[in-house]
Amino acid sequence: MPGTAAGRERQPDPPSRFLPQAQRIDLLHDLEAAILRRALAETAALLQRRPTLRLTINLSASHLARPDAAEALLATLASAAIDPSRLILDLSEVSLLQGIADQLAPIHLLRSRGVGVYLDDFGQGLSSLRLLQEIPVDGIKLDNTVVAGLSGDPDTEAFLSAFLATLAHKGLQIVAEGVETPQQRSQLQALGCHQAQGRQFGMAVPLERLTARLPA
Repeated sequence: MPGTAAGRERQPDPPSRFLPQAQRIDLLHDLEAAILRRALAETAALLQRRPTLRLTINLSASHLARPDAAEALLATLASAAIDPSRLILDLSEVSLLQGIADQLAPIHLLRSRGVGVYLDDFGQGLSSLRLLQEIPVDGIKLDNTVVAGLSGDPDTEAFLSAFLATLAHKGLQIVAEGVETPQQRSQLQALGCHQAQGRQFGMAVPLERLTARLPA
């Protein structure tokens, strides 16, 4: 069972607005570290009830490239008594392109300890294939623009089906983002994508509401 920790303000500003603001005033890394610590602390309690839970956290690749960032993340996991295999990091294409060489070592270290690494927003541009060739990852998250572009066109679906089959053959997990309708869900399943997230499956909820939904 996967779950995603997402930063949200109490005010209605979306992450697309407040995260760039945090980056401009040099607070993004501190914000990410705080979200990571809190999410892992709260996940530790959830794992007592649902041992199969996996937590997904969006992290900027620039954060991961900071000195000792990977070691600090592993130490946080250890202090929370969480097996590293319970954590998945989503790294966006844009942040990865800013310094691939600096990110390879921490990614290798985290994956060697069992942390999953996914390429987020996959399909936004031509850089996607380049990143797959240069960076070791466990899976990809199909960008919601790819999902929204599913129109029933046979040529488009044939291309996407072949592409997804190639990724699966490489042993990569494939998750579709932004699935909002039963039709999109059915189309993705027909194309060979059987993992998805989006409003079709439920809205983002606070931790207490998620906890209430889990079996005792």
